Amino acid sequence: GGSFAQRGSPVGTGARAATPARDHYDVGLTGLALLACLHGGFTPESQQQVLDTTMGRRHRIADITGRAVAWLRARQQPDGSFSTRVFLYNEAIATLALCEASRLTADAGLDAAAQRAIDFLQDAQRPRPDGLGLWGWRYAPRGEVAAHAESTQRELVDSDSSITAWCALALDRARRAGLNVRQESVDGAAAFARAVSVPSGLAGYLDARGAGAKVTGKSDHFVYHPAAMSALTLSTRIVADGDFADPFLAAAAGQILEDLPTISEDRLSIDYYYWHAGTHALALYDGPASPRATAALWDAWNAPLSAAILGLQDRTEKACSNGGWLVPDRWGSDGNGGALYATALCVMTLMEPVTR
Repeated sequence: GGSFAQRGSPVGTGARAATPARDHYDVGLTGLALLACLHGGFTPESQQQVLDTTMGRRHRIADITGRAVAWLRARQQPDGSFSTRVFLYNEAIATLALCEASRLTADAGLDAAAQRAIDFLQDAQRPRPDGLGLWGWRYAPRGEVAAHAESTQRELVDSDSSITAWCALALDRARRAGLNVRQESVDGAAAFARAVSVPSGLAGYLDARGAGAKVTGKSDHFVYHPAAMSALTLSTRIVADGDFADPFLAAAAGQILEDLPTISEDRLSIDYYYWHAGTHALALYDGPASPRATAALWDAWNAPLSAAILGLQDRTEKACSNGGWLVPDRWGSDGNGGALYATALCVMTLMEPVTR
């Protein structure tokens, strides 16, 4: 835990972000780093030690992961959120990390903190446009939008496929940890995911009309991968609905396999977020631990995925960057996480098949 703005990118790598780092994402980045450790089997109860070959120091795994958990718990507000200026990506990722830590450890205090976080996430969920239940999630919680007298009904129900996927996964992990999850929240996530999907396997960011359309951002010089929305929506539909006979799942998997991970000569094809989303979706649908597990689709994706990710890992001897991912992608190159975002996400992606 700590401020990314204070720490920045690894020293001596020449890979600092083009714009100054900000502390707005500290909660989410700490959550990602903790998830990377947890996915690797390292919990606050682990007895292993790791050797930092660059600095010549040994670290106890439990101390590292324990500090991350303690930092998040110290940041948690009475309502269960982790920030005074709430941003749902931060909240969803931190909640997911605490739920996963709760699932893997025997700490009643951690269970209580994770439950408060899940309660906040469910309270933040947007209502369905028809008023008959819940829907997805967006950057701001429902209560914050509703408190503004000028907010329209469209703004109140506004949701997106990306944040919704993280929130749906947090609900799934909370259930697996034995926490209380409201069925109406799960049903709302499933309903939104179905609403943004089209039969071809594409999905929209905000609605079905945007299926296949480019989600624009500050780094539009990078290649955009429309199958990212297919992957995120496929994941949400599996964890929130669980219907493996749903024809959309096969169609979405097909969209993902049409855009395999590659590293173009100019490196603008790199998209760690898409690669993680695609890996998570295919692991759920066809990976080693999937109920259907033919592995044919998974194998077609996993080989180029592993080659791309491992090919980008830094191997500079006696450097703090050794073992990390410094090359930017479409979403982490504007000061919102840089090498920390990339490294945590790549570790999670490589460990995905064994974390279910």
